[in-house]
Amino acid sequence: MLSHRLRCVLAVTTLVALVLCLQTFALAAPDRILSIDVTGARTVPIKTILEAVRPLASVGRVPRDLPTLVTKMQAKILQLGYFDAVEVDPERSDDGLRLKVSVRERPRVREITFAGNSLLTDKQILGAMHTQRGIFLDPAVLKRDVQRIANAYKDAGLFGVVTGATADAQGNLTVKIHEARVSRVAFTGLAIVRADEALQTSGLKVGEPLRTDAIDAAVRALNATGWFKDVKVTLASDEDEKVLGAVVEFQLEELPGVLPDRVGVPKENIDVAALRADVHGIRVNVTYEAELSINRDLLELGEDVPAVVKARGEAALAADATPQAVLQYAKVLDAVGRDAEASDQYRRAAGLFAQLVGQSPDDVAAQVALGVCLNEAGEPLKACEVLRAAAALAPDRWEPRVRFAEAASAHIRRQFAQFISRDAMKRQGKATVGRSSVVAMLEIIPWEKTRQLALGALDAPPGEPDALILLAREAVSNIERASALAPQEPELLSAIVGIVLGHTLTAATILGDGSALRTAVVEDGQTFFDSRRAVVEGDLVLSLSEVCFSGFRAVLTLMGAADPKASEEKATAEVRALAEKLTGIGEKWPAAVRSTAKMLGMLQILAERHDLATATLEQAIAENPFARDQYNALMGIAYQKDDWPAIAQIVRRRMKYSEEAEDHVLLGKVAGLMDEPDQALGHFRDAAEKFPDDALGYFATAGWLLNAGKDDKEAASLVQKGLALSPRSGYGNGLRCVLAIIEGNSEEAAAALKAALAGEPEDELANDLRNKYFQQ
Repeated sequence: MLSHRLRCVLAVTTLVALVLCLQTFALAAPDRILSIDVTGARTVPIKTILEAVRPLASVGRVPRDLPTLVTKMQAKILQLGYFDAVEVDPERSDDGLRLKVSVRERPRVREITFAGNSLLTDKQILGAMHTQRGIFLDPAVLKRDVQRIANAYKDAGLFGVVTGATADAQGNLTVKIHEARVSRVAFTGLAIVRADEALQTSGLKVGEPLRTDAIDAAVRALNATGWFKDVKVTLASDEDEKVLGAVVEFQLEELPGVLPDRVGVPKENIDVAALRADVHGIRVNVTYEAELSINRDLLELGEDVPAVVKARGEAALAADATPQAVLQYAKVLDAVGRDAEASDQYRRAAGLFAQLVGQSPDDVAAQVALGVCLNEAGEPLKACEVLRAAAALAPDRWEPRVRFAEAASAHIRRQFAQFISRDAMKRQGKATVGRSSVVAMLEIIPWEKTRQLALGALDAPPGEPDALILLAREAVSNIERASALAPQEPELLSAIVGIVLGHTLTAATILGDGSALRTAVVEDGQTFFDSRRAVVEGDLVLSLSEVCFSGFRAVLTLMGAADPKASEEKATAEVRALAEKLTGIGEKWPAAVRSTAKMLGMLQILAERHDLATATLEQAIAENPFARDQYNALMGIAYQKDDWPAIAQIVRRRMKYSEEAEDHVLLGKVAGLMDEPDQALGHFRDAAEKFPDDALGYFATAGWLLNAGKDDKEAASLVQKGLALSPRSGYGNGLRCVLAIIEGNSEEAAAALKAALAGEPEDELANDLRNKYFQQ
């Protein structure tokens, strides 16, 4: 019998033997990886493949889940990007597991060939691709390259797509490209302009590549003709084209009065009584808008305005007068409200400066002066052309840029005024306006925060920018550049404030309710002045600018505040502070009170503080009874109340100091509105008899006679006299057209209407005649 000790020894020995057997069995198990064999790799080193799968499988390891291992190895090797296909085949034997890896290499890109591209070079397209020569061809990367090529065309302002990308067994990749071309150009909205003219003007040609810059240039070219009020463009695929055939369609809105040679002939059976009734008299000229007008000549010479006018006139009217002397005389006439004479002198100065520019094309000062004269003479677009050229010649000078902005501002405000209906203003208390002129008015506000809020307050975003909006943006750009060039120049500050005042105040009127806009204006304006006050504190121009800003803020306070009583109190306090500031300025520069009082009075009109406005304007008139536009502002208050006797009284007051044909015509218009036809005709005849060198009286009398059907022969004689003085008058030639229709002379009527539209394309009478009584 075995002892207890022997039995223990035998148990331990048996246990050890069992453990050794289990270890031997494990080492001999069939799932132990004995080898990884790779076949099919031609250029990729086998070591690279083995390194890729080492974290998953290596010799001696025992995989826990063989199917999962096979799947992960295939994915890992495919991720290298070198192979189209990978197979992993495990083979078991008595000794263990052998992994057979079979790969199929992708071809390396040997050559890349492009076909169909002419707008982008091979190098440009290749630079947009990730697939390059010498790398393995990856279908997924190539698919993304197709989109990258399309984006490269888009970034270059072109349109192109890849229609095919294939490689042969040797790695030669061929990329086929189709570049979009214009298959058709269409126009809608044409009534006067011919489609072939519009196409030729656009510069687009069927069959040429479709380019975004070419389309932009076409829009600019069509706008530049002056034929269209609005130009929009859309692109569409041509159904007749298999790949990227494009139809470019322009939606055009013609301006009234363009291409007067195509007015057509008078319609048959015209109602002569209705035709006579359509002969409008000359409008009452009243001033609503506020402006900042500083004339240094008057300020320097004090309050003796007649002496200033006489002295400047003698220098300007001399036979050897310099263009500068004529310009100064025009400014003085402008300051005292003799608008017709001022316009004549601005035109004369423009002719003299044009001669200087012709002799010295690089004379920037002469170009700037020419631009100023053209703008003041009523030709702001021509002024813009001249001043744009001057800015290009002298990029480091601020004057051409700010004068350009002033001319652009004048043109935009003129376009805006064309859409205002005075009757609508009286009935609704606001203006009816054309959209592009509204957007342009808002765009030209050079304060970013204010401008963006104003634009955002419109009901809908604007469409494609038209010529007016582009001009506004160019004006703002010039204002910003000029301000950067001369941030401490007082005259520049004054000009900027003048533009800001006119456009922002009009914008606030258009938008009506807009507390955020009012807040932005105050903040932007205060920031603007604070940034410059330390340098030019005490300068007259800056003082006037601050007055301008203060008055503007008072008007904004009055417009649409939540608490009317608080608004009234705040505005009263601001106006009182403004009056104190005016007093301080007046003590140092007595003549300055005239400019500031006139401006403040006009602002108060817009704020509907008529009593205060009247008192302020009366102060301005007392200081300078020769300034005609101050009387116009007073008439504006009476006009809003339909107070015709008050208008007549104001006109007679003005005539004591400065009598012109316009005064008699205004009295005639007022008499007509008061149903006093004989007195009206008498005033019109006075205008013609007392001012035989002014066509206004002749035309006004003839229009009244025609409208009343009294004496066509006398009317014809008066029209002839008026046209001898102003041959390009739209109204005068319109009257000539009416007379010809009444006489049955179709050829003469058409010729007269052509002359009317050629001279003044926007004339109301001429366009009414064309639209109602003529056919194409």
